[in-house]
Amino acid sequence: MNKKEIQVYYFSVEGETEKWYLEWLQKTINTYTNAKYHIRFNIKVEKNPKKRAKQLSIANAKEILHVFDFEDINNEGSFKNTLNAMSEASKARKIDYKLG
Repeated sequence: MNKKEIQVYYFSVEGETEKWYLEWLQKTINTYTNAKYHIRFNIKVEKNPKKRAKQLSIANAKEILHVFDFEDINNEGSFKNTLNAMSEASKARKIDYKLG
């Protein structure tokens, strides 16, 4: 049996629900016999993207996905603050912080 190459993906998530979904997705992909890679999701429940970026070694993480809900137009300010924090983290740490 050939060992599959491991691909690591980095996430920050707003809450436990998003974390559980990503854990399920990782398991589902890794049990698929025709998958080209074995994947590993590095997931941290952290609402502030800047804090998550500071926790990671730049050598390992070049791209991070931030997954959170936008459920109410009344939270538009919070949404924009999160986008700004992602942008600041990207510039400060020279990583690509993407919205998920």
